[in-house]
Amino acid sequence: ANLLALASERPRLPRTLEAALVKLLSSSEGTRAADLGGGVRAVRAYDTLRLEVVVTWGPWRLETDRAGLVVRSRRPGDRLAGRSRKVQDVLVDAKVPRDERDAWPLVATADGAVVAVVGLEEAPGWEGAVRAERGQE
Repeated sequence: ANLLALASERPRLPRTLEAALVKLLSSSEGTRAADLGGGVRAVRAYDTLRLEVVVTWGPWRLETDRAGLVVRSRRPGDRLAGRSRKVQDVLVDAKVPRDERDAWPLVATADGAVVAVVGLEEAPGWEGAVRAERGQE
């Protein structure tokens, strides 16, 4: 009976998270943002709410407003979307040391098309889609 009673209760958010969301959603005027913790930020622009996630990849902190993107390492034969240029050539031309190339973050669509070699080059139409900041490891 106790387990059934517990299972029927609606889960509650932590109070600080709940307070941040209530404050964020209390008005639909202008644009407001709230840090939800864990690298997640909620942004309300007038009557639209979106969640933004900060991804940490080694020393990099990556953010985007575009949905459906993934961060991964390079794979043999990777090319920038819409271009014939290989990711390998981008890394070599940028003088990225050989031992760092496999750990360099790439941003790709869910179907695998590479849209950015972080901090170095972006595919046509994806300029500015990924914001990256490199810190200390």
